[in-house]
Amino acid sequence: MPGDTQPLTRRWWTLGIIAAVLAAAAYVAQVVAGTNIKPWQVVTLTVVGGLATAAVIVLAAVQTFAQAKARQEAEAAADDASELATRAVTKFEIALNDIFLPYSDILSKAVTTNSVQRSGVQAEARRAIVSYASNFIGADRVRACFFELSGHVGSRRLECKTVYDGREGGPSTIFRESNPNHRHVFEQLDKREAEYWPDLTQNRPPGAVSRVYKTFISAPVATDARIYGLLTVDALEPGELTQRHEPFIRLFAQLLAVALKGNKTGENSGNRA
Repeated sequence: MPGDTQPLTRRWWTLGIIAAVLAAAAYVAQVVAGTNIKPWQVVTLTVVGGLATAAVIVLAAVQTFAQAKARQEAEAAADDASELATRAVTKFEIALNDIFLPYSDILSKAVTTNSVQRSGVQAEARRAIVSYASNFIGADRVRACFFELSGHVGSRRLECKTVYDGREGGPSTIFRESNPNHRHVFEQLDKREAEYWPDLTQNRPPGAVSRVYKTFISAPVATDARIYGLLTVDALEPGELTQRHEPFIRLFAQLLAVALKGNKTGENSGNRA
């Protein structure tokens, strides 16, 4: 691991002990030998003692350098973590101020307004959520759509009529429950499960055909009692959508479902599942 000085520390202690033993041995040998020691032995013992001492000094310097480098790496990692945390907080504050607080006003009106005005408020909620979803991702060429559910079980349709935002042009696909290739979409819808497909060039949903977009996230717009449709976000290149985007798309879909339900006590049984 970068900055891990444990192995180096162990080597320093081992070699340090060896060096100390050699230095001590050289000194003891000189004392024991006394004046009878031969010149070449004096030279050998002196060199060994000197090398042992030098080894201790060099290893200590290496250890000090390694510790200083480890501290620098730790400080750099802490700075990176702090910067990432700051970015995350900033993004959350932007989402709070630009998305959730404004939408809370729309949601409040959808829940409290009378039935005559409710349809206009709900149309505003559809447009707002789709726009928020597209802008929140922030990647170029991203598109968000609301596919509205219509019909009865067995013959239902999902169609994005005019409620989309992002790159130019809305989707042309109409998902039909009677089409075997579209069955997976309705199965996920009935389960109220979101989906994230990171790279459609490598893996696609059952029955899906090749499309211009290469990654997408979908989330059901539904309450426990009724399904209103499907919120989707797609992008042209794999990697432009990530796993961390999925919870936010699910949240946007749930907020839209609350607005579409409004304060109605009854639900249209045709879209129950």
